Amino acid sequence: MKKWIEQLLPILEEYKDGGEPLDGDEVDSLCSIIRAKINLQEGNITEVEYERILDGEYPKALLRLDPNDKEKV
Repeated sequence: MKKWIEQLLPILEEYKDGGEPLDGDEVDSLCSIIRAKINLQEGNITEVEYERILDGEYPKALLRLDPNDKEKV
C-alpha cells in the first residue's frame, strides 16, 4: 500500500498547488477526477462524458455507478 501513496503524491501535490491540506470535499472532488480519468482510459465513458464530469454537469450519483452498469442516473 505504501507504493500506492508514493505514486499518488505528485497528483495530490499538483491538485493542491502548494496549498493547505485538502478537506473532505476537496478529497471527494479529486477522487471524482481520478475516477473519471480511469473510466475514460478503460473505455467506460466517452470523451464527452469525461468533459461533463470535469465540468460538474453530472450528478455525484452517476460518478459512483459501477463502471459495468451503463444505465445513467
